[in-house]
Amino acid sequence: MKSKVLIVNPASSGKMIRPKLQENNIQCDVYFDSEHDPKGMLDTINIENYDNNVSHLHIDALQNEKYDAVIAGSELGVELADKLASALGLPGNSPLTTGLRRNKNEMQDALKKHGLPYIQTFLVDMDGKGLNELNEIKCKKYIIKPVNSAGSENVYFCNSRDDVINKISSLPWGKINSTGKRNDQFLVQEFIEGEEYVLDLIVNGDQVALVAICKYVKGQSGNNPFVYNRLELLDPYDAGLATIREYAVAATRALDITYGLVHMELMLNPSKGPVMIEAATRIHGGVAPSLFESCYSPSLLDTIATLVSEQRVPEQDSKRVKQGRVYFHVNKYAAKFTGVDAISDGKLRRIPSLIDYFVTVKEGQVLSVTEDLFTCPCLVWLSNDNAFDLESDIQEVEHVLNDVFNKELISA
Repeated sequence: MKSKVLIVNPASSGKMIRPKLQENNIQCDVYFDSEHDPKGMLDTINIENYDNNVSHLHIDALQNEKYDAVIAGSELGVELADKLASALGLPGNSPLTTGLRRNKNEMQDALKKHGLPYIQTFLVDMDGKGLNELNEIKCKKYIIKPVNSAGSENVYFCNSRDDVINKISSLPWGKINSTGKRNDQFLVQEFIEGEEYVLDLIVNGDQVALVAICKYVKGQSGNNPFVYNRLELLDPYDAGLATIREYAVAATRALDITYGLVHMELMLNPSKGPVMIEAATRIHGGVAPSLFESCYSPSLLDTIATLVSEQRVPEQDSKRVKQGRVYFHVNKYAAKFTGVDAISDGKLRRIPSLIDYFVTVKEGQVLSVTEDLFTCPCLVWLSNDNAFDLESDIQEVEHVLNDVFNKELISA
């Protein structure tokens, strides 16, 4: 019998799930709720490409559809997917513990409870309530960020306790962030030094497979020292990464993740070892899953199809078959975007390693200095058998895009 899946709020990379599943003869219905979508991420859903739009159906009617799985198509779908899977009696993560996978304060508490390295964290309100706990964190540098957010949105770095105290009043209190949640509380955390890694795993009960492991390269842009520059794909079978994999699996258990995708960011600290920054039960965002199609076997999307149709995950971790990078273009100046001209497009298309590129802004739009993923004007994904050739091609991409986005600078 043909397998059947319900995809909830597919946005960004979540829109890649449907084509892969349909290629594997899996029926894909869509359920979307745009009520809490401040950035309009769900506006680009092409409903006609799905087998059925069941957003209007109540639980009783959905139960008659006999789905095999419910999948969150983005961070906007995580909470609803947990509820729907439970209501339909399907494998999924408990809605009673969704907070462990959405609330970044609860995530750190769970790690601490399970004896895993964690980040010292406390909550602060708009009136400064909670700041007394600042004295309990023994560190010199701090991070402030929303309890629920994504894409490095509204993340701030502070060099001292005084910086933290002074920053509180100017935080975007009450703003609806990209996950559809109101910024009623912020986290203050110790700043963890080290290299940042991101892992993508797939889970089915006690079965866990590592599908991709990457390292972020970040740098300074404007006032933000954590702007994405690159994502480098690594080999899951690299013995030097074994402790990271072991920690990630343990953290998955601590967050009560028993089904589906896990996207986890962690820091490899010189003294603590791996420390989870945050995790989400959804597909890796942005263009990375498309790159994984060329560089990992089985790919992330392949493993989703296997989970739905065969109710299992691969017995072994995925293998890296090619070198891969995602290049995040950093706009260092305010400028008006006039479009990618034919000559520049041709230069990009002739770069041997290039798979594709995606411009996130519209022609005529005024661009600010890049501060996070939401202000990154262009993402480029590349792969090559040779790491040296790949690096050379990335340098050429950066050169071309600097000309594209700096044509009409706006003076300060």
